[in-house]
Amino acid sequence: MNNTIFVFHHFEFIKPTGIESYYNQNRIWSLGNLKNTLYVNPHYFGDIKIRNKNNITKFFITSNFYKNYNDLVLAAEKLNNENLDFEVMVIGKRETFSNKNITESLKNNFKFKYHVSFRELYETVDSSDYIIINLYPNYGNNDQFKSTRFTGSSQLSYGFLKPALIHQDFAEFYNMSSENSFLFNNFNFYDIMREAILLNKQKYKEKQENLYKLSDSFIKFLCKIL
Repeated sequence: MNNTIFVFHHFEFIKPTGIESYYNQNRIWSLGNLKNTLYVNPHYFGDIKIRNKNNITKFFITSNFYKNYNDLVLAAEKLNNENLDFEVMVIGKRETFSNKNITESLKNNFKFKYHVSFRELYETVDSSDYIIINLYPNYGNNDQFKSTRFTGSSQLSYGFLKPALIHQDFAEFYNMSSENSFLFNNFNFYDIMREAILLNKQKYKEKQENLYKLSDSFIKFLCKIL
């Protein structure tokens, strides 16, 4: 154990796995800047190139437990009624969010896939324009994702340079801002999703470039401390 480095997504596993003493010795790496940990953010998925925004805007979101999909569905219905072109690509291990949750009018706007390989996951993310980080304060266990847990969707955003749609209460924890992402609140998800769809390619590229600066800063920070 003396030459072991521990990286955790979920800090509740530290005590049950019997390595609490190493946490107290600052020997655990975390994906965020948490107490007694070294901030290391592994988000390299290969030689990723900045892509232009698709003509039909594509959003990526995961299907998981304890997430609020109502705002997304309501926003999609309004956007569809406005004849705006968009797709929502849903991937997950569980069919928590599926065709059963959307109306017939949205069947062409949502694409659902489950139990996919990492290759297919990465190809889907790479083909998208935005990643929806579906976290809301005081909803289910979501508040853990700004204190003791980390969403893997943020890693995909950093690594594939896909601007995120993220609730403003979680944005600072993931180093996201209006410069590199879209911030929504409990009441305006439709407005933010619409803004993302209508964003022109030049403004979209600016957000990607700012996201690249954030991603690169993680690497520079690690190089500095090692």
